Amino acid sequence: ADSERHGTDSARTPGRAVTTVELMKNPQGPPLDYSFLDISDVEELRAVMPRSGFRKPPPERVPDEHRDMHANPLFSEWKRQKPPAEGVVTQGLKLSNNVLSELPYSSSYIFREVMEKPHCLRWIDLSFNALTDVPAVLGYYAH
Repeated sequence: ADSERHGTDSARTPGRAVTTVELMKNPQGPPLDYSFLDISDVEELRAVMPRSGFRKPPPERVPDEHRDMHANPLFSEWKRQKPPAEGVVTQGLKLSNNVLSELPYSSSYIFREVMEKPHCLRWIDLSFNALTDVPAVLGYYAH
């Protein structure tokens, strides 16, 4: 049909180009960039700021080894970030050039802690790590 040829049909059809109107409903922000940070365990994402992109706010206070609560230095660093424009969504996660050897199922919980809308995750860059196979957790994401 003519609407399909011009990309005006609102239903998502595999292989069909995404229209500008569809893109503007959920504009893509910069990826969370955790590349080149010598990360060996995905748990470390909780304790470091990305090189670029806007992460979800970390806790304001964190417990120490004695369970006493203290100000979280990561929160202060996070507050200095410029928030994204209204409606902009991070859809990518760069974990390249680290030393990750696995990406366990618990990774999806950690992604929820650092991403405002983890269900919008469309791509993950895992290149140049120590992974020996495709992590099963990636099957959790529909995109």
